[in-house]
Amino acid sequence: MRDLARTPIADGTPMRWFSWRRAQRHRPGLQFLVSTGRHHGAESLEEARLLLALDFAADLIDVLSQPMRLRFDTVSGRRGHIPDFLAVTRAGVWLIDVRPRTLIEAKDLEAFAAAAEAALACGWHYVVVAGWKDHVACKGRRLFLPASAPVRPARTAAGAHGGCPRGRHVRRTR
Repeated sequence: MRDLARTPIADGTPMRWFSWRRAQRHRPGLQFLVSTGRHHGAESLEEARLLLALDFAADLIDVLSQPMRLRFDTVSGRRGHIPDFLAVTRAGVWLIDVRPRTLIEAKDLEAFAAAAEAALACGWHYVVVAGWKDHVACKGRRLFLPASAPVRPARTAAGAHGGCPRGRHVRRTR
């Protein structure tokens, strides 16, 4: 586990590939992060929401989806678990699992405990994202404009001449 903490994540690949098929119960996809300049895989809308929050609020340096496979023993036998993300932030390294609170079962608690122990051994933080407070939920979506979207001349002219305070600029622009 000590060596794991020194392993660079930039060249890492997910332990499991993201698959798309008709009639599946979750929504995998790729989320582009401004902080890293890359797309990152997410297996559900909850994971995509977390990536969006990390990108805007976490001083994110890098993130790896499904970074490692943990193997651990329980009273019922040997088990495995793949945490959802390893996020490197300016505040430290975070091992993160995402599971809606209503879907957490006893076997998940065992897996979370194993992940917490692995994070502790590496000197990382560990968290389970199980829901959002109402005022924090990222319900909006990013707006991507096509390259052909018209840019108003008033905006470009204001930016080219040193700009002006945002409120005044908004009032001047149709």
